Amino acid sequence: MEVKPLIALEFAATGIRAMAAELLDNKCIRILSDEHRKADGIKNGIIGQASGTAFNVSAVLKELQNSAGLHNPIREMSAAVGGKGMKVVPFSVEQRFRKKTEITSELIDKMAHSCEEDFIQPGIAVYDVIPIRYRVDGREMEKPEGQKANEIVGEYHLVTGSEQIKIQLQKCMERIYHTDIDSMPVAAEAFSKAVTTDEEREEGCAVINFGHSSTTLAIYRNEILQHISVVPLGGYHITHDIEETG
Repeated sequence: MEVKPLIALEFAATGIRAMAAELLDNKCIRILSDEHRKADGIKNGIIGQASGTAFNVSAVLKELQNSAGLHNPIREMSAAVGGKGMKVVPFSVEQRFRKKTEITSELIDKMAHSCEEDFIQPGIAVYDVIPIRYRVDGREMEKPEGQKANEIVGEYHLVTGSEQIKIQLQKCMERIYHTDIDSMPVAAEAFSKAVTTDEEREEGCAVINFGHSSTTLAIYRNEILQHISVVPLGGYHITHDIEETG
């Protein structure tokens, strides 16, 4: 029986990269293969031409299937989202009850989901909702489940960015037969968790990711993402400047 592989896609200025991996019994990740295909029209994390990008995604997934030795076509994958304009925005949600009501995990999930609905800013979408703390009848706590209260206020960090990132990605995937994205983690968060420990993020750290045409800074404290900044300066520009002075 073939183990279902983990498939990840990255959309960048340099093109589309796909990777296949598997989770081992010791919780380590083993890379099976990765493929890269040049693609024009991807800028600041936004896909320009959905049809052309869809063709390249289909091609790189087929190449990955062959090089990783996968018997079945790739149908599900993850795609990290990021790009210029990504930032962290403080937000809060309040729930009041007529009488003492038990706070359940379902209520907590509903409050987090309402952040996406209540946060309204033209052209901006919410890509992640990070719980910070809760106030239950004025008492601050991290895990309010099981408490009974008349009021609960949830404080969050929302990771926001251009809604075109999501729109264009969806248009692209609609053009690929029987293939879908089941997870869209924020690229800065995924990278940070891959290169730092829980202890480092708890104590506070800054993670810098030098890309081809941009550099991303993510700042953590108390193991919570506090800030994201994307600067349109990357390795390509540094190399170009060095060449010009040579």
